[in-house]
Amino acid sequence: MKCLIPWFILMILVLRTNFLQSQDIKSYKWKNRIIILTDTTAALSNSFKELNRFSPYSKELLERDVILMLYHKGKLFNSNNTLLYSGVSIAIEPGFCGSILIGKDGEIKFKSVYPTDPKSIFELIDGMPMRKAEMKSKQ
Repeated sequence: MKCLIPWFILMILVLRTNFLQSQDIKSYKWKNRIIILTDTTAALSNSFKELNRFSPYSKELLERDVILMLYHKGKLFNSNNTLLYSGVSIAIEPGFCGSILIGKDGEIKFKSVYPTDPKSIFELIDGMPMRKAEMKSKQ
């Protein structure tokens, strides 16, 4: 049963992302942090491997208002490989295969090639002034 809880929370994140499909990506500003997993292959195989690294941390993602998206050639997908947006322009060099953290202010906060340590991203987020304020207001 305990093994099912992280997957249940991850499914909530997936459904929440599906619900937001009709929104423009800019509408996430001030509401969510986004981790974009970029890939050089159309099958998104590298991104799905990276997505599996985040699956045990669904609770941490939810607490930090983080949404995971997959990116390939101007298209953003959710973790079910459902197209969310096309014609997306992200400032990354061609062939980049890695993680990009976008803060609630819409700015790139972190960028790294795979593999990415989810815990290091959470530590980075927790050190941000907006996250500190969020944690303080929840106490």
